Amino acid sequence: MDDSEQAATAAIESGLMVAVGDRVAFRHALLRDAVYEEIAEPRRRGLHHRWGQVLLACEDAGAIPRPAEVARQLRMAGADTEAVPQLGRAAAEARELGALEHAAEYLEEAVEIDVDRADLWLELAQVEAWRGRADRSEDAFGRAFALLEGGEPLVLARAWLQHARVNHGPICAPRVARDSARTALGLIEQTKLAAGEERTEALATYAWCEAVAGDVDEAERLIDRLTADGHASGDWRV
Repeated sequence: MDDSEQAATAAIESGLMVAVGDRVAFRHALLRDAVYEEIAEPRRRGLHHRWGQVLLACEDAGAIPRPAEVARQLRMAGADTEAVPQLGRAAAEARELGALEHAAEYLEEAVEIDVDRADLWLELAQVEAWRGRADRSEDAFGRAFALLEGGEPLVLARAWLQHARVNHGPICAPRVARDSARTALGLIEQTKLAAGEERTEALATYAWCEAVAGDVDEAERLIDRLTADGHASGDWRV
């Protein structure tokens, strides 16, 4: 019997803990809390960090991922920077399940730690849009645009396309979507990188918005540009 087994046996025999199947648990939550508080802070942080790494190792071994729990352990260990990617994964997982409130909470926690992650601000902006919180969505987009300004034009163009999507999706604001698509198109035309998919989406969105809330003739011209683009394909072109 190793030291951990001996300790568990002694704890059960003393009445401090109880056996539950093949596991042991504290007899009462107050006992658990008291024991936890008696652990010195440096050791406590080390144990939380170790447990976070164990959870990650379990995932690497094929276990069901638990990014929210990993993030919680890392934050309790004081390893906030390490927790940010896990919070982002937890948000993505929550969004897939339709748990938008939880997704927003994870993302808010992540950007509070690392305010310079434009990708997380963009994700938060989209989640807030789907929650019907237009003001919060705009604020998050604004933070992302400020971080991306002056960088690679195509990256910024993709961000503006995300802005366009939410404004002709969960938020119905055709003029805002039009301006965003126009801005994205201007940025795409500045880059020398291949951006066929982005250009197709920008032209199609811009044309749709003009047809709905702008100039129909301009919409026709944009559709002609899209049709003449030999690289355009897919649903946007249709």
